[in-house]
Amino acid sequence: MKFSLRTINLDCVAIDGQAGNTVALVTRQGWVDWLLREPGQPGERVTAIDKETHLGNVRGLKFNLVIQHPFTVALEPPQVTLAEDGCKVVLFCRSAPADRSFLGEHRAELVLSTKTGRYEWHHHTRLERTASEPLRIFYIEYNNILPANTGGRFLCERTKKFDRCLLQDRDGVIWEFPHQHVLDSWLIGRPGQERLPMPQRGGPGCWGGFFGEAFNPIVTLDTSDGEPCWGVCDAYYDFHCCTRQPDPLPPGKSWNWRYRIHYLSAAEAKPLLANVRRLPVSEADWKARGGARFGLGFNDFRGPARLDGFDEASAFIPDGRNLFWNRSGGPDGNGVVKMVATGPGELIWQAAVRNPTQMPAASRLRIRGKMRVEGAGRMFFRLRPHIFDWRPQPRVDWLPVVCSRPLGDTGGGWVDFEVPAFERTVAQVDTELEIELVFEGAGTGCMSSLDVILEPLEKR
Repeated sequence: MKFSLRTINLDCVAIDGQAGNTVALVTRQGWVDWLLREPGQPGERVTAIDKETHLGNVRGLKFNLVIQHPFTVALEPPQVTLAEDGCKVVLFCRSAPADRSFLGEHRAELVLSTKTGRYEWHHHTRLERTASEPLRIFYIEYNNILPANTGGRFLCERTKKFDRCLLQDRDGVIWEFPHQHVLDSWLIGRPGQERLPMPQRGGPGCWGGFFGEAFNPIVTLDTSDGEPCWGVCDAYYDFHCCTRQPDPLPPGKSWNWRYRIHYLSAAEAKPLLANVRRLPVSEADWKARGGARFGLGFNDFRGPARLDGFDEASAFIPDGRNLFWNRSGGPDGNGVVKMVATGPGELIWQAAVRNPTQMPAASRLRIRGKMRVEGAGRMFFRLRPHIFDWRPQPRVDWLPVVCSRPLGDTGGGWVDFEVPAFERTVAQVDTELEIELVFEGAGTGCMSSLDVILEPLEKR
């Protein structure tokens, strides 16, 4: 099995397999988009891409060639070379923050496993503290991994892959974290603030990854400087590979991580899934995060997002002061989300909690429902679309805001509202939406009987 290399547009390199299909793409920024897990898998010969890998347009599985925390950027395009007569691909990238207080080096090797017949990546990441003074940080994130069609949030629910992450601790216990967007599993914060006990402290040989499909990508950590820990993001389910750093980072010290990214078949994953321990969800978790579910199709607002199982919904999280959720009382026997504003300005209730949802390309979004308004204020539903781009420098471009017609006092009755249809073409692959319920001025506003319709468009 031999590989070959090609340069394509946007300063990217295509790594092709022996049959000519593209196995992976390497970008100028130090992202790798791994497309094929094995030689016999159907694929394409990629000749050009619309955009470098980002959350909205990952084709296969994305990982990094730069340190994520402390944040570094590639100092030059990654070096991509062949070794062992073309049987191995070697990537090398150097990275640093703007102040050059750290220097990162990352070597990744793509090989064909003689044991499984599947491709796998062998990594060695090194980080050196080059500044003259110590630094207090609580973790180092040496990589971040995201499979395509995994974390698009609720508008991408129909195409989602994987429904949970599994993580093994140093005692051999396998912890299961079901994917849902409200109960995050950030395990890499300040000491004492991590969600416990999933997982307990890690150690060499521990692993974690995505499960629920015929083939499941995992990270196996062979050696590391620092105590291993993981984070599962509540927005996109990207898998943060980290080590805790309880002591200040001294000048001149370096840290090393050696690990593999590879796939397990359903048969290989079966015994692991049979022996998992579910992340415990406390009564306090439900009280703090148990908001009205917001998903595709008709929303009756009677139940919360599932904190203890897979749920692709977002949620309106009440705060007990200005934002309330009533499970009954709507015009059609449904639940209600209610806002109470006491002064001028906007009171904003984000349906997506802290993070936006991706908007699928080649689709049209319609949102409609009913509102009741009391007082001098006005209530409306708002979409704030935006796109991330790398060029000419990394930035977020905000698109025109889309709003329903603001409704004033409705005289105690319920009034229909509708947000103008929002469309994306097939080429608009990286659009995200902040979805907001807004009350402007003083008064009380209620929303119920919400309908969310996502329609495919002809690919044009």
